[in-house]
Amino acid sequence: SLDPATVVTKGAAIYASMIDIPMDVRNQIRDRTKIEVVHSIDFVENLLFHLTEEGMLSSSQFKKYFEQISVLKVKPDETTPQSIYKHLKEYKNEK
Repeated sequence: SLDPATVVTKGAAIYASMIDIPMDVRNQIRDRTKIEVVHSIDFVENLLFHLTEEGMLSSSQFKKYFEQISVLKVKPDETTPQSIYKHLKEYKNEK
């Protein structure tokens, strides 16, 4: 019997090996000791609702962040979800 996780992992590795990576991406200098986690707007919005339901955010704090998220849904900006996430995570860590 095959382990499903192994099958998926090997399939993903085979698929990834067939993707042509452009030279400009290959030549980018990046810090290989760090992993950047990019949170989607939906993920950050769900965290916002969770923190509010748990009483970790006031209604004014919720409104402030919800307005920012609503703007992002219309006009996406990859850096802003990260900054909102960092602020929300601070609230979670304080409780």
